[in-house]
Amino acid sequence: MITPRTVPDVLSHFHGTRIFVHAVTSTSTPGINLTDEESHRALILARPQDIVVVPSPVDSDILDYYRTLGFKVEPHRIVVATGPEDMPLPERLFTDTSALEHIASLIDNNAHICLDTFAICDREVKLVSYLSHILGQPVTLTGAPLEIANVVNRKDTVRRMALDIGVPVTPGEIVNDVLETDSTLPNMYSLADAIRRQLVITGGVVIKGAVGDSGSAIFIIPNESAIDDVLQIIAKRRDNVIYQVEAFLNLACAPNATVWINPDDDEISLVNFTDQRLNEKLVFAGSIFPSTTKQYLEIIEMVEMFSHHLRNKGLHGWVGFDFGEYTDSSTEERRFFLSEINARYNGGLYAKALLDVLQAHQREHTYPIPTAYITENILTSPINFAKLRTISEELLFDQTKGYGIIPFNPGRLKDGKVSVASFGVDINEAQQLIKEFRQRFSNCT
Repeated sequence: MITPRTVPDVLSHFHGTRIFVHAVTSTSTPGINLTDEESHRALILARPQDIVVVPSPVDSDILDYYRTLGFKVEPHRIVVATGPEDMPLPERLFTDTSALEHIASLIDNNAHICLDTFAICDREVKLVSYLSHILGQPVTLTGAPLEIANVVNRKDTVRRMALDIGVPVTPGEIVNDVLETDSTLPNMYSLADAIRRQLVITGGVVIKGAVGDSGSAIFIIPNESAIDDVLQIIAKRRDNVIYQVEAFLNLACAPNATVWINPDDDEISLVNFTDQRLNEKLVFAGSIFPSTTKQYLEIIEMVEMFSHHLRNKGLHGWVGFDFGEYTDSSTEERRFFLSEINARYNGGLYAKALLDVLQAHQREHTYPIPTAYITENILTSPINFAKLRTISEELLFDQTKGYGIIPFNPGRLKDGKVSVASFGVDINEAQQLIKEFRQRFSNCT
């Protein structure tokens, strides 16, 4: 049976010190608007005994603000790893002796230590080994073993697994011979044939590279006239040998379920269930809570079944399941399909952690409790928290009222990327707040 849990509840099961190194560059593709300044988001996950590693100093004003809302981050336990701007955060930590000494000074002798990362890739595996050596005591790595995560994160592998165990997927097919790694000229004929076969189902096609994050390998063909242009774009790439070709379905919503598979006792917990906000390229652009899905129970049943399947293959840690829900044109009934799986932190977990902490804090102080939120990234000119507060003071979260806006990605403010969660008693209130907040910044670009 799948157990509902909050994000803080899952994190609190480890009684030692977590070292958060939330580097998104381990998985992201060049050209995507993500940098390791996103690692500042881990501040809202940290407990008093934890350590958060970031690539730049944290604004003291926003730390003070977070503490008023119930967050436990300790300023002296924030470690800044310096290095060239384009150097990934784990590599900065490898080379920054001062940062390593700072971490060592914060670790108690014989304390249990784990490295908590956004994802597990080669850099993270090397870093946990290096930290164990530097600190002179064992450091564990939270999450899935690298070899298992690499399999689960592949879209073609997940499609085959889903079909094997009876989880719905979109009409489509896998094309294996688009580009051989030693070929200078790709063979696009198989891909073109697959596109035309799937195009007749709904009139549109989605092409997904087997490996890719943040929409970096997704291409949409709205009609037959767009085929050649998309094929030319794919022909210039060398990041995927295998592509998945699916019939394009108009989504009513895009639910995401994130579970935690406990490595200690194999328990499976449901920690988050939201709707993903997807842009026209099907790229994640925010979350909506609660989900608007009409097939919640059916989706959860599939999530539980798939989670058991993955656990039996040795997968533990965070697992995010992305679904699509649509109306079947022949029956007018809602149906759903599994889109992909990410064996790592999902971007939507940070806002869910905000909600979990806020609800506990509001309950403790007998303040109104928010029950809905919407998140959004707003692009503006470079800004700091003090200026943001001046522009939108009365829109920021008000404990006495139980609603308002919270910026939760402070590392990107200097880049003009303002990631906010808008909380309310219902989704209409949250949406109205985010609309007003967006309007405040429309003149700042």
